[in-house]
Amino acid sequence: GTLLVFERAERVEFCGSCHKAMQAYVEDMEDPNSESLAAIHYRNRYVPRNQCYTCHTSFGLFGTIQAKIAGVIDVHKYYTGSFRKQIQMREAYRNDDCLKCHDGAVKWSLNHSGSRDSILAGEATCLGCHGAAHPAHTLPR
Repeated sequence: GTLLVFERAERVEFCGSCHKAMQAYVEDMEDPNSESLAAIHYRNRYVPRNQCYTCHTSFGLFGTIQAKIAGVIDVHKYYTGSFRKQIQMREAYRNDDCLKCHDGAVKWSLNHSGSRDSILAGEATCLGCHGAAHPAHTLPR
């Protein structure tokens, strides 16, 4: 049962149904009129499935393990009421999490030829130019 829950935790439906505090983010992402980075990626199917999980999990086995541990902590905080009302990322969003899909893509390479080296070196951030992936929301308690 635990393995099934962990697999289902990778789906957008799970993020919005189990983590009620995340529902506003899921609704924005699925909104066909939203111009947020997450909505644009979702609408254009840049990430074909498990959009929340794919963008919020780093590569490899350890990325998956870290995401599952963080998810268990988040669920605990939600059900004990100990999460902050303004949800924040644990750490700055890493360029690598954008580049795992975009690096090497023709469109990305053409549009970022002048900044590629500074992005890869971590001197510039993807979100520094593209803005936050999600709009800030007032969250229910």
